[in-house]
Amino acid sequence: MNKIIYLDIDGTILDKNKNLGDLTRDAIINVQKKGVKVAFATGRTFAEVTELAATLEINKNFKESICCNGSYVSNTNYFEPENVRTIETKSVKRIVDYLTLKEIKAYIIDYLEPAIYFSNIKLDRYGVEQGILPNMRVIEIDEYFNWNNVVLIALYCPKDKYDDLESFLKNKDLDIDFICSKSSRKATDLFMISSKNTSKLVGIEYLNKKYNIKDEDVYIFGDGINDVEMIKRFKKNAYVPRSAPSYIKILSENMIESPENDGVGKKINQLFDLK
Repeated sequence: MNKIIYLDIDGTILDKNKNLGDLTRDAIINVQKKGVKVAFATGRTFAEVTELAATLEINKNFKESICCNGSYVSNTNYFEPENVRTIETKSVKRIVDYLTLKEIKAYIIDYLEPAIYFSNIKLDRYGVEQGILPNMRVIEIDEYFNWNNVVLIALYCPKDKYDDLESFLKNKDLDIDFICSKSSRKATDLFMISSKNTSKLVGIEYLNKKYNIKDEDVYIFGDGINDVEMIKRFKKNAYVPRSAPSYIKILSENMIESPENDGVGKKINQLFDLK
């Protein structure tokens, strides 16, 4: 059997409190025992997936994860980046300079430092960084920062600065792609900036070619703006939680329950006759 399941993590298998349902955990473990490959396709770094990969026994089976929205692929047991897609150095510096001038804090990922988020804004030594996932440190960029290794820039933009930032990022001189997850319920919108033509789909195509996996044997689970390309590409076998934003749900005819209700686990059990 050469079937594979690509899993987004946050909002797909983990709920809003970062909890994993027992049914979903068991379904993912059991489907691998039937010979089905499972890989993450996530915006997280390598350091942010290793613990979950062990919990789900991905580290004992396929051992692959698409990280940082397709900026690289790595073994889940040890850091071994492949198909690395760095952002042009000149573009990184221009973006960071702009964000600093506008006093917008960004989290900048050097792929060779997968357990660190670098920040362009001076950190409050007594403050607590919000929204940072487990196993990560946040440190300020210094003179030793390697601008050549940046694969992803993530930031929360205040709504009153949104239009100016979007206009700046659309500058043709910047060799980048960016996506934005807009929310009417929050005071900020999430931007994710990567190298040109980089997405989770790029990582999927890389792994499919490497392991000779056919399109019809691919199953997709995702819920966010960074899942759009892979949902569109594998629409027939793409599954989206009902808790996803409306602009994601319209891309797929296959709705599943939210992670709070073990939607992924229930669908895997159904698809592969596990229960």
